[in-house]
Amino acid sequence: MDAFNYHSFNHLVGDVSALLFTSSKHDIMKYQGSINQLTQAIEYVRHHRALTHAALSGEAYSRKALNHLQGNLKRSAEDIVKNRVIGKKVDRIALKNHMLHLVDSIGELSLPKSLVVHGKVIREMIFQIDEQMLTAMTKANKLNMAGDYNDQWQSVMSAVEALTQYRLSIVAMHLDPRDDMLVNRAKLLHKKMVKVSSCYQGYHRKLEECMIELEHYTKIENMESSVEFQQHLYGLCSEISASLIEVYKQITDHTCTKVFNACVD
Repeated sequence: MDAFNYHSFNHLVGDVSALLFTSSKHDIMKYQGSINQLTQAIEYVRHHRALTHAALSGEAYSRKALNHLQGNLKRSAEDIVKNRVIGKKVDRIALKNHMLHLVDSIGELSLPKSLVVHGKVIREMIFQIDEQMLTAMTKANKLNMAGDYNDQWQSVMSAVEALTQYRLSIVAMHLDPRDDMLVNRAKLLHKKMVKVSSCYQGYHRKLEECMIELEHYTKIENMESSVEFQQHLYGLCSEISASLIEVYKQITDHTCTKVFNACVD
């Protein structure tokens, strides 16, 4: 290869490499934007669950706040279905319909059923976030960095599922008081949270505080049968939910940053 062609070839390789790095970083930023969009939607669903729980339980709540939140849920559902970065169109439409069902079904669902459908939508969104993460790594040719992330994601999902079961046990306290079942589900949830804490690369104060308080309710002698105790346990579930979602958000942010920085090397 003559000198001119050799240098031209090197410049071409350099230009293509720079383009690939730029494209990879652009993909990561694009998918992280979608992850942030889905995380915000999870917060809307969480708050909607809290307000509908209050309404169905006969507790005081703000109807104005609920109406405002329902408007946010509708707009979020429409924005998600328009975002072509998020999964397949059929999946986006299904998620939109599930989000709108939360709004349209108020007053039609029992309290346990309401908890189940809200939890299902949250888990569906977490699955979509996971898909965004893995797709971003694949686009950036950095799927080899998925190991730690996968362990962390699995631990969060297991804890979220255990939390749903614990919530349902709390709601059933006044219908079928079974302290043994409540304690066993508290133990399972605590075990799952310990796993999240061990996989998470950092210290999350609220998660640790929730674990300490939950451990108190893994002993049957600490159980009570009052409405106030039931409300307290449900409030603890809300705090656990918030801490788990926040930890997962920090995991995705940290992983995206790692992949982004690796693209520069």
